[in-house]
Order: sequence, then structure tokens, then C-alpha cells
Amino acid sequence: MTETQRAAIALLISHACAVALGIFIGWKLYQPDAVIETPKAETRQADGSVILARDPDAKPAAPKPKLPDGKHERTTVVTVKPKPQPKPEPVKPGPDGFCPVPRECPALTVRLDVVRQDDGRRVIASSPDGEIVGGIDVPLEPMVTPKRTPWAAGVTYGRDRDGNEAFGAFIDRDAGPFRLGIEADQESARVRVGLRF
Repeated sequence: MTETQRAAIALLISHACAVALGIFIGWKLYQPDAVIETPKAETRQADGSVILARDPDAKPAAPKPKLPDGKHERTTVVTVKPKPQPKPEPVKPGPDGFCPVPRECPALTVRLDVVRQDDGRRVIASSPDGEIVGGIDVPLEPMVTPKRTPWAAGVTYGRDRDGNEAFGAFIDRDAGPFRLGIEADQESARVRVGLRF
């Protein structure tokens, strides 16, 4: 192998490494920021409400219902113990001669699944202990989806080596971590490849 061939191979390897490094850096730069939700303990508040425990690894006790099409974002399972209703006073004996004994109702489990669809999020309520007879989902803020605008176009202005004005135009397209473009003026045309950061 000649010295020229060795130099050519070394040049190709260095260029391949540089391209691979650029792709890796671009991929790392454009990974979306994600908030990893860690486990948190339950907190009972003074008004009787409960900030539910958060556990990303938990397996819900309630069975999974049929979900509509969309991205399944969250599952919440709540167990509710009904409060006994006070009996009107005085309590009178029934036809059998006995006074009614207040019964303690068993706790109910309710499962809520959040699904993201094109027109917003939907909440699916289900319960293995009873029938869902009503409920409401109240969105408190709009669902924001960033608008993607990968194209750019415009005009260029500058002076050539002789000091004459030069007008041109360009068009760019973002493709992942790269920005590709073409620029042309009265005398020349150029292709551009850049790394977004």
C-alpha cells in the first residue's frame, strides 16, 4: 500500500468519524426534554382531599377498560369509602318491631384513564365495584401542540469583490438536527448544510 493510499484511507476514516460525531451531537441536542416523574408519598389535606401517591411502577388493581384511539397518558385509581347518611331522629321501629341498624357501605374503587387525542384529552372512568352513572372532565388549560415549521425562504443582499451590489435568494429546510439550503445570486449558487443547535 502506497503512502498516498494510506493518506486517503486515513482521510476517509477521519471524515467518517467527524460525520458520526456530528450526528451523535445533533441527536443529543435535539432530544426532547422529558420530566421523569418519580414516586411520591400520599398527602392528606385538612379539607379531606388527598394528593394521591405517585408510583410509575405500580400495577393498578382495577382492570383496564376499553380505551378509545389515542395516546394513553395516565391511569389513576381511587378507592372511596361512602360516608354513612345520618338517620332522621327519632328512629322508629320497622314492621318487624326492630329499629333499623345503619349499615356501613363497602369501599368503591374507581379507575380513571387519560387518553390524548387530536382534539384534546379524554378521561375514561371505570369501576369493578359498580356502575359509573355520571361525571365530568373539566379542561383548565388548552392542550398546546408546537407547530412545526421546517421551511424558510428569503432574500440575500451583499457586495461582490468589486464592490457591486449583489441580490439573491435562499431556501432552507430543517431535517432532524440538520439544516439544508440552497442560495443563489446573479453570479453563483451555493448548497448549504448545517447543524442546528
